[in-house]
Amino acid sequence: MKKIVLYFLIFLILVSCHRQATNKPDNHILLTESVLSNSDCYIIDLDVSVQDDALKTSSIFKTVRPIILKSPDDVLIGRINSIQVYEDKMFIMDKLSNGIFSFNKDGEFLNRIGKIGQAPEEYINPSDFTLDTVNKKIYVLDYDLQKINVYDINTGKYINNIKLDNNKVRSYNIQYYNGSLYTDAFFPKDNENNFLLRELDISTGQQKRCWLSASQYNKGFSGLYFTGKDLFLSRTDKPLFSQVLMDTIMSINMEGIKPYLAIKSKTLLTAKDYSDAKGDNFTEKMSSLMTKNVKHSIRDFVDIEDMIFFKYQQRNFMSFVIFNKKKNHYQIFKTMKDDLLYSLENPPLPNFVGYDKRGVYSSINVDELLLENIKNSGLVQSLTKREELMQLTADSNPIIFYYEIKK
Repeated sequence: MKKIVLYFLIFLILVSCHRQATNKPDNHILLTESVLSNSDCYIIDLDVSVQDDALKTSSIFKTVRPIILKSPDDVLIGRINSIQVYEDKMFIMDKLSNGIFSFNKDGEFLNRIGKIGQAPEEYINPSDFTLDTVNKKIYVLDYDLQKINVYDINTGKYINNIKLDNNKVRSYNIQYYNGSLYTDAFFPKDNENNFLLRELDISTGQQKRCWLSASQYNKGFSGLYFTGKDLFLSRTDKPLFSQVLMDTIMSINMEGIKPYLAIKSKTLLTAKDYSDAKGDNFTEKMSSLMTKNVKHSIRDFVDIEDMIFFKYQQRNFMSFVIFNKKKNHYQIFKTMKDDLLYSLENPPLPNFVGYDKRGVYSSINVDELLLENIKNSGLVQSLTKREELMQLTADSNPIIFYYEIKK
């Protein structure tokens, strides 16, 4: 009987992926224990592992390489929010200056993608971008105008734009996959029909399907909250998605979506925890939850070859998880120490802003790098370009550090 129930649940998951969605989310992808334990979804039990003291970057990465960005005087990067890579090009989003720029992997400036303005080829507030490496296009989502500008991935030349069709739904993040565009979804008011993820027709911008009830998957929260990180966690050939309060990371595939990784714990944040938290808005509620012994918020997710890395929050502290997919083994650490970059006792944490198939990109502003405790022998002596880094000034572009993973 249990096997019959299990097969029926899996059948519902597969069938639901083919349905055309209205504004009501497809709720058949339910994360029951039976489905999770008999699927390809990785389960990380945060209660069973003893926390080790410190995760050293040298234990998972073999080298770190500085990339010093060189750009014209009229192109100054304020803060690197995300990096996506295509062949030998790095595409950098700077939400401080509202720009998207391309550099080669040696840091040489190539071009700017679009510019600020209200002409058809321009944008006002670019919130995210995605690459179509097959058709050589880059899609830039303008949050204010709720439109997508399309440019040539090599030249940056404008091609066309796509207007999003549903005024009741607003999107901030975007992902291309297999001929379709996927966006997150935000609503002005919480409602049981609010969803978190949708698929758009790449020609018309019309919504084709939607998934993930906010009440079931995101503790009821479906508003816009600026985490500073993308909700599409993987930008490679295996797109992954998770909202700020979700316990599960979803994989986008040919059929629709399916669970990829889930965390579990007896003290995992619940919808009731969030509802009962003090405050009138998300920020106030999250501040209130800092005093509660609940685990939540998967962040800085990295998935390369056999390694998965992510952080989660409990009270005012972050914990760090390393999972080896091949060995089906994971460890949880209380802190992370960047011993590849710093020789300090308590070094700053890496700020991961993107990754490719070989390593992770981290970013730091020069004014942080030139703090006295770092400048005075704070960087490891063997670091390449160490002297060049020390010659930078406060008005230089942020520095990118590329951590190449151990094989």
